[in-house]
Amino acid sequence: MYSLLGSTTVSLNVTDASGLKASSSQSVSIASAPAVMYSLSPTSPEATSPVIFTANATGGVGTFTYSWTFGDSGTSSSNPATHTYTNSGSFTVTVTATDANGGKETSSQTINVAISLAVTFTHSPSSSIVNQPATFTATVSGGVGTAKFSWNFGDGASSTADPTTHAYTTPGSFRVNVTATDSDGVGATSSQTITVIAPLSTSFSYSPPSPQLGQQVIFTASASSGSTPYSFNWSFGDGSTGVGSSVTHAYSSVGDFTAVLTVNDSGVPNQTASSQRTVTVSPVQLAASFTYSPSLPQAGQQITFAASGSGGTAPYLFFWTFGDSSNATGSTAAHTYSSTGNFSVTLTIKDSGSPQQTATSSTAMDVSPTPTSTAVACPGTGIVGVSLVCGVTVVDTASGIISVPTGFVSANSTIGCCLSSGSCTVNITSTVAGNLGVSASYGGDES
Repeated sequence: MYSLLGSTTVSLNVTDASGLKASSSQSVSIASAPAVMYSLSPTSPEATSPVIFTANATGGVGTFTYSWTFGDSGTSSSNPATHTYTNSGSFTVTVTATDANGGKETSSQTINVAISLAVTFTHSPSSSIVNQPATFTATVSGGVGTAKFSWNFGDGASSTADPTTHAYTTPGSFRVNVTATDSDGVGATSSQTITVIAPLSTSFSYSPPSPQLGQQVIFTASASSGSTPYSFNWSFGDGSTGVGSSVTHAYSSVGDFTAVLTVNDSGVPNQTASSQRTVTVSPVQLAASFTYSPSLPQAGQQITFAASGSGGTAPYLFFWTFGDSSNATGSTAAHTYSSTGNFSVTLTIKDSGSPQQTATSSTAMDVSPTPTSTAVACPGTGIVGVSLVCGVTVVDTASGIISVPTGFVSANSTIGCCLSSGSCTVNITSTVAGNLGVSASYGGDES
């Protein structure tokens, strides 16, 4: 074995049995023994990502060939050699370099293969709402070193922060991607489709649109967007409340009331929306009616009228017109018609509300003549062709106040007389002998 490198002369001297000698010399080049080492990139490899192994052989003679074993049953004869580990762990990597003279040298290292990089993410709230920021948080496992992040929110927006926030301006489904890149430049991506919903909104209607005091009002709610089912809570502005999508309520006083509907959805987080309207409650519609007695009035007879009012706001004012230019006030009134005929009686009621309500009630009243009894008195005997003077008396037979009849009395249909103090006389002449019948008819008082 030569201890020095370089060229040296090798001499061979030969002596045979007879003592004859011969010699030969040759120049020999002494090379260094083969040596090999290798490097890897990246220096901190991870599973599922390629690792490049590069051997560097020195010494030896001629061109080297290489043989690799990667500690996981993988081999290669290339240099550089590329290998991908499917699992993490510790592996002994050995390379053997062989020169042209068959000289060999081996180098081994134990390398640690990290778990492959993986990334996931969460977003909060889980139900994204238009114009409300959501927080996106990535979580990495495996890989090497500190990861960097790149977000794509599916609506043209992006971010490199983690955690990061983003607010969508329109509802819909969006594909969100996050890519994590570790110190080796290895990347991993996670994707999710998230649904962005419109904000919860609500409104309501009520019927009748102009409710009156004490009247049942039906309130009907409407809600959209958000997450069903919804819960509905009502405040009617008078201290009363209700629950449900459709409720009824009666106001016990008049005025303007602010009715408020509050709706909560079932999303996480919970959304709340409210709507309010002013409900104007008016008094019950004023109504007027009246009665009178007697029901079949007669001329000269006193009639009693009694008014009745309902609704509106008490106390009431009462006004009467009797159709004969007479009038009166008050809840009750008395009136006497001096003549017969048909009269329109009208009651007008005004309440104390603001604005004031007015109601009227009218009826047609027939006033009949006063009942009377008519008597005729004539002489017991007479002479043909000579006038007889007969007296006619008319008496008021109505109960109560007695009046003195006035007017014309017809006798035997052809003649008559006008009453004075309830009586008058007629002249009747008979043209034939015999019994003479005399009759009288009273047609009622003068108007």
